[in-house]
Amino acid sequence: MNKHTNDQLRYLTIGTADEDWGIVVTTVGYQFIPPQGQYPLSHHPENYNFKPQTGRILNEYQLVYITKGSGYFSSQSCKQQKIHAGTMILLFPGEWHSYYPDKETGWDEYWVGFKGIHIDKRVEKRFFTQEEPLHKIGLSVTIVGLYEDILKYASQEKSGY
Repeated sequence: MNKHTNDQLRYLTIGTADEDWGIVVTTVGYQFIPPQGQYPLSHHPENYNFKPQTGRILNEYQLVYITKGSGYFSSQSCKQQKIHAGTMILLFPGEWHSYYPDKETGWDEYWVGFKGIHIDKRVEKRFFTQEEPLHKIGLSVTIVGLYEDILKYASQEKSGY
């Protein structure tokens, strides 16, 4: 499903005028972790780094899409669960979480980080809940294409990206 051999990570600088749009992308990327591979990779800025043993807390939402392999997820509101390719994980700001690939399978993951009043309102209305962060949506070339588009726009850094 992927056509990449190297990982790609983008962390974006967000200003007040950007946040006035109501939703902003803060990070986007992908990592392909082979079986027995090191996880996580060490390319992340300090405030994004984490160790699966201790987890982390982010200041934004993230949608993490597993497209190959399997692994484990747990959070403050969700006990540890096995996850497989085709799972979308919604991470919430201010909530402890941890996830990692199974050593036997590794995994491919795409992510996009974002924040803003539009997603806050949907969470407030309980369209999305911390108690149900895992969404088994299956494998979708269209969704991978959307991640690829976000990566492309973030890489170009044109006005309004």
